[in-house]
Amino acid sequence: MAETVEQQYRRFLLMVSGFIFLGSIVELVFVEHYESVIQLVPFGLAAIGLVIVLIALYRSSGRIFQWLRYIMIFIALGSLFGVYEHLEHNYEFALEIKPNITAGKAIVEALYGASPIIAPGILCLGAVLAYAATWRHPKIGS
Repeated sequence: MAETVEQQYRRFLLMVSGFIFLGSIVELVFVEHYESVIQLVPFGLAAIGLVIVLIALYRSSGRIFQWLRYIMIFIALGSLFGVYEHLEHNYEFALEIKPNITAGKAIVEALYGASPIIAPGILCLGAVLAYAATWRHPKIGS
């Protein structure tokens, strides 16, 4: 039986999400994002995301999709933690470089700092796409 357009869209969203998680791991390796333990968190989040997406692609069931949803929420929260970590690092660096800087100026400098604050958001995007693939899925009822 041929896949419906809806099933094709769901598969496409899961595949894009999987590529985002895989690409994130590759990029993290390229930028040597493993100098401290906290920098290993996105590796773990991306790996978990990739594994559950692959499972969902090849073993689709209501239970798998429910687990995928829970894990994607966890990954999205972890991604937001990464945004906070990048902002905090940039803020502390601004204070270190210019000890007499005002808090407002330090915040502005943190937004433009060396640690890109949007970079961790890519994991959130992958999570949202995977979650969207299960939106109103007939196997889970909502």
